[in-house]
Formats: sequence, structure tokens, C-alpha cells
Amino acid sequence: EDLAEFFIAKGLQHFLAVLHWKDNNAEAALKIWSLIVTEKLSDEHFPGVEFFCRQLSLCSEELMYNYCDVALQKDIQIGAKLFMKPQINFESDNQFIDNALNILSKYPEARTIFLEFLVLERKSDVEKHHTQLAMAFINQVKMAKDIQAEELSQNLSKLILTSKHLNAKFLLQNLKDTDLNYEKAILHGKLGEHDRALDILVNKLKDYKLAEHYCDDISANQPESKAKLLFLLLNIYMNPTSQMEKDKFTTLAVDLINNRAEDLNGTKVISILPETWNISIILPALRKFSRNLIHTQRMTKISKHLYKGENIQVHNKLVGCTKDPIFVMPNNYCVVCQKPFTSGGIARYPNGVMLHQDCIKDGEVCPITGEVFKIKL
Repeated sequence: EDLAEFFIAKGLQHFLAVLHWKDNNAEAALKIWSLIVTEKLSDEHFPGVEFFCRQLSLCSEELMYNYCDVALQKDIQIGAKLFMKPQINFESDNQFIDNALNILSKYPEARTIFLEFLVLERKSDVEKHHTQLAMAFINQVKMAKDIQAEELSQNLSKLILTSKHLNAKFLLQNLKDTDLNYEKAILHGKLGEHDRALDILVNKLKDYKLAEHYCDDISANQPESKAKLLFLLLNIYMNPTSQMEKDKFTTLAVDLINNRAEDLNGTKVISILPETWNISIILPALRKFSRNLIHTQRMTKISKHLYKGENIQVHNKLVGCTKDPIFVMPNNYCVVCQKPFTSGGIARYPNGVMLHQDCIKDGEVCPITGEVFKIKL
């Protein structure tokens, strides 16, 4: 008490708060520190808002909720870190996360920082966390200026491309009144609506390079998926919505075939080529299609011979296991059901144990001795 009176007399508010903290009176300490942070009290010995947040993070959730506004109003970045538990668990801390998001709804920037922590750092697989982060990015883009909006839209594009837990339909509704056409296309792609996505990029945006990038991005380096998407893009070029653009789209189709021949299915491409085309205009692609076809044929032959060799080996193993005759005497019976072999097939383990075929539970383990038999191919 004497020490407390001395601190009060000398105006050493921070040391008084530390004394309360040492006496396990956290609320009294936080009350003094919050007054210092809000500059209602002054003390040159106070370390700053980071110290306040560090102490507050050690308190109960109730105290954290009561005093977090003080930190958030002073410094958004530092205040947001209050809720970023290093070992946060999405099951046991579910209520804490919901409370934090509700509190941070008054501080959009801090809320975005916390959502980035949940989704990008802690790898949350909760759909609402991913969708709310996407909505935060959308709102940032809407309010930003042109140059800044372009940078922010890249964050949104990356999230939409990589996240598997977004509510795509909900986000599409919120993108209706925006110019984020590439993001709309990706979301249509997430819903499997690739024709609509490519229609936006080709016929609305008229960004043909972006249409190719879409095929690469949405396929996630899966050759079959990429081939299907590029073929769909080729079909759009081959069937323009306006005859005025027929020549331009024909040029785009030829360029796509020649430049992406490695990724396209040559057989499908050739099947849709118009009879009026001069075959020489896609000669580079035909050479690649030919090489790919020869390579595929060679690999098919190799696989065929390998499987044939494997089949011979398995057949030899089978012959080795079945070449010896099985003698069934009238007094023999099944070791599992204890019934004679008067009907049904007979099976025998390599150690001589015989049973009905219907009584086999595990063909690799003897039901009597427990011995394990397995043919390693």
C-alpha cells in the first residue's frame, strides 16, 4: 500500500499498473494502461501500445473483449494481432473466432488482417472464412483508386484461384456491379461453367491472352483439363458470335493451334477443321501432333509389353500354386464351418488347410494357424 501511494504521489502510473498486475489484479492494471494509451493519463515510463497488447493477450477473453477497442483505435495493425493466437484451433476456438470477427466488423482493415491470418497462414478450411476474406478484398477494390485497385484485385484473383472453400455463387452476385471480369470468369470456372467464363473473356473483354491464361490457371497444370479448356476456347474462335469478326477469330484460332499444339488434343482439333482451310497454315502444329502421336503409340506399345510380361509372371505364379492335386477324403471337412465337402467349391491354403470357398474371410491369412501368405509381384 505504501508503494502504491508513492507511485500515485509521484505520478508513476505505469509502475502503479505493474504493481496491480503483480498482485494479480489484471483489470486494475489494464484500466490504468488503457488511460495512458488513450492519453487521458501520461507516463514517460510506459513502453507503448505493443506492451499493452502483449499484456492484454495474457488475460481472459472477457477482459480482452472489454479492452481491445483501446488498442484497435490506437493502432489497427497491432490491435488486430491481439486475436491471432499462434496455436489457434478451428474446432475448440470456434466461438472465439466468431466473437473476434464480430468485434472487428467495426474495423474493416483489422478484420481483413485477421481473416488473412486464418485463411492464408493457419490454412482454415471453413467456407465462411474464405468467402468473407474474398468479400473484404472486393470491398477494398471497390473503394480503391485505379492503380491501387489493380494491385488489390491480384490478391482477390489469387485467393479465388487457390481456394477450394469459396461460395462462388454468393461472390458472383456481389461482383455484378464491378469490372472484375477475370474474377467473375474464374468463379464461373469454379462452378464448372467454363463456356460462360471464356465468353466473358473473349466476347466481352476481348482479352484473348487472358483467355489462354484462364485455361492455364483453372486447369492447375492438369494436362487433360488444360486440353479440354483450350479446345473449348478454340471452338469459340471457330464459331464467332459475329460474322464481322470471322477473319480475326480465324487468325486467333490458327495462332492458338500452332502455339498450343503441345497442350491440345490433335485428333479432336483436326476433326473440327473446316474443309476450306489450307493445311499449310497449321503445319507447325501438325508436326507437333505427329510427334505426339508417334510418342503416344510407342509408349502404348511399351506399356502393352510390360503388362504382357506381368501377366506371364502372374500366370506362372498361379500355375505354381495350383499344379499340385488336392485330395479330398470322405472324412475331410471344412476347418471353418466343420461341414463336409459335399457341395460348393474347395479352397486350400499353401500350408494344406482346406475349407469351403464361401468360408474364406481372408485369402492371405490361414484361419487356423494365422500364417500370412502373400504373393509379391
